[in-house]
Amino acid sequence: MPAFRPIPKHLPQAFARMPLFDEHDLERLRAVPLLAGLEYHEELGSTNDHAARLAADAQLPLPHLVLAARQTAGRGRGGNSWWSANGALTFSLLLDAKILGIAPQRLPTVSLRTGLGVLRGLEPFLSRATWHVKWPNDVYLEHRKVCGILAEVPRPDRLVVGIGINVNNSFAAAPPEVQGRAVAMCQFAGQPLPLVEVLAAVLGSLAEMLLDNDGATPAANWLEIWPQYCLLTGRKVEVEQGQRRYTGICEGIDADGALLLATPGGPQRLLSGVVVSVQGLS
Repeated sequence: MPAFRPIPKHLPQAFARMPLFDEHDLERLRAVPLLAGLEYHEELGSTNDHAARLAADAQLPLPHLVLAARQTAGRGRGGNSWWSANGALTFSLLLDAKILGIAPQRLPTVSLRTGLGVLRGLEPFLSRATWHVKWPNDVYLEHRKVCGILAEVPRPDRLVVGIGINVNNSFAAAPPEVQGRAVAMCQFAGQPLPLVEVLAAVLGSLAEMLLDNDGATPAANWLEIWPQYCLLTGRKVEVEQGQRRYTGICEGIDADGALLLATPGGPQRLLSGVVVSVQGLS
């Protein structure tokens, strides 16, 4: 595993002094075929909360991107907060499940598809790195978390998918638990990456992974792609689901997005849960 480079000290200050995206950048993003609308905020509490409020507007063209340079109250799964800093990408997509062709029984797969879409959008920028997806909602770069995803259903047929990607941000002010498990792309690249190009690539990849067409994406079948990137397959994992904990060997996922575990008590199929430990990972 390569040693990650420290983030140059001038980068956080530089991003604090300037807008992350100018009007030229926003025009570049508006041209991405996935999007019907876009709004940009220099600062926002939570892009997911804002997108959920917009979901009440039946006339709003979708998909709609809510992009923020800084998030002050970002949220993760299970009520956790999402820590971010200047230089990270923080955004949410407001989607119409019917337009995307995502049937209700396949809603649990949205986080998984999104993770694959993000990964395949980021991978070309660091093609020599090792990339993984971690069920149900994380992307890993060299076995450290580089992206988190939070999918929510604020109204029937409306999906909000929040995404935070560590691109050029520093962890100097992050809580110790974040510093120990997270990484930014610039630490592997050794230099800052062009945020608008990174985001445009991710949005283009998400279009391939989220457009369903009766269960098969037009550019790639996500379920066939998942095994080559899965962080958990073959590892002993511990999953917390409500008041219960399951420990076993991960055998992958199924078409509904359920995690398949071989446990001492027999096979388990988990549609939701929090992975609290993974064999071989700190």
